[in-house]
Amino acid sequence: MKKICAIVLAAVMLLSACTAGQPSSSREEPKSSGQTSAETSGTETPSAGESTEAPQTEQAAQDGGIVIWAFAGEEERTRTVCERYIAKPQQAVPAPEGGWTVTVRTVTAEEAVSRLREAAAGSAEGADPAGEELPDIFFFSSDDLDVLKAGGLLDRLPEKRDAEVRRKVDETVVAACSSEGVLWAYPAGFVSTMLLYYDKTVVSETGDLASVIAQCGEAERCFYAGTETTLFPAAVFSSFGLSYASTVLPDGRVSRAVCDYYTEKGLDAARALQSLMGMSAFRTAEGSPVLAFSSDQQERAGAVIADSSHTSELRGILGNDYGVAALPPVTYGENAYPFLSEGTYLMIGVTPDADESKLQYCHLLAQELTSSDAQRARYEANGTVPVRPSLLNGITSDDKTASALVEQMPHVLRRTAVTEGYRGAMDLFTAKLLAGGADMKTAKLQQLLDELSAFLMADVPKAQE
Repeated sequence: MKKICAIVLAAVMLLSACTAGQPSSSREEPKSSGQTSAETSGTETPSAGESTEAPQTEQAAQDGGIVIWAFAGEEERTRTVCERYIAKPQQAVPAPEGGWTVTVRTVTAEEAVSRLREAAAGSAEGADPAGEELPDIFFFSSDDLDVLKAGGLLDRLPEKRDAEVRRKVDETVVAACSSEGVLWAYPAGFVSTMLLYYDKTVVSETGDLASVIAQCGEAERCFYAGTETTLFPAAVFSSFGLSYASTVLPDGRVSRAVCDYYTEKGLDAARALQSLMGMSAFRTAEGSPVLAFSSDQQERAGAVIADSSHTSELRGILGNDYGVAALPPVTYGENAYPFLSEGTYLMIGVTPDADESKLQYCHLLAQELTSSDAQRARYEANGTVPVRPSLLNGITSDDKTASALVEQMPHVLRRTAVTEGYRGAMDLFTAKLLAGGADMKTAKLQQLLDELSAFLMADVPKAQE
């Protein structure tokens, strides 16, 4: 039985219960020095040659039983990697009597987080967690790192593992896996972020964002900033070195927020934003740009900022001879600012455990699941871009999107939680900014920035404090 209860008790008093999902996949026979298995929903029907024992659960597991939650498509690879590692004749951590055994279950990113929070909430309230199925190792989206850390559901990387990740992984990704300078997860791949998609007959030069918008205007085509949440202004603020930072509770609510949009750099960012959004070709697309486009808009699109997950749809809109690139820098005065974007990484976490030997072994398995070989196999299977620079040369030459993702990677921020009113406040600020025009006085612009910043830092309901 997983011993997470005592460790997460203090951190999870405010957790809320969420709906649990169901596991899936099939079970394999035990190996010579360990066992790997997976479970299916409902009653399992073993295939020929398989054991007919009941699937191993946390209650039945010996001290060496390790449970892993993997995303769909990762199960077989996870089992194979663990099987090979367990079979190694010499291990850094001695195996318990009976050896190490691994059970792999299939979950979605949302299910993993909700089930962990539900089980931890029950433990905090004194419920008997004997029937809960908790993981020792689990895959998760980087978007959920803050809430998992706040709930005490992630074990920080041991010193040796920490040093190795910092040495072998892109520094931007290291920052995405960190909180207050501490590494809380193993980076497994780069999933998605915003990129520039364009019609090559319209846009020939992508070295500057204003130039791209201007080229669309000259061709009487449109430039769409479809940032999924219409937060183009927030991306520009970030690109100028400004920040919005939130403190997250274990249930995902924001308890505190600070930002520095009101500073001198904020004035420069606002002026740059005025200039870009005031260009004749500039358009914003509500929500997903792919879903928001009408057929008329599709025909007029010359370039689009959109999430890389929409590559296939955008190829249909822009034509087979489309281009895709990292986001062009924003130029203001004599300075060119790299255009930052929010993005998502695939990560693997280890939950705290009072059994120190088991905890050490879980960290070794997590490290193995994010090794160079594992990342290369993941890219070949589903296009998840590796985050080790040593693997990036040679895998992107024939893949436009992967090449652009690699180019954008140094300028990607991990998605973080925002307050309830953040999006509305940014939209209102943008409307007032554009209504004021290029002749807006500095004092008025400063007033708008002050009001925006004050609201964002105060936009935390009393119930969340």
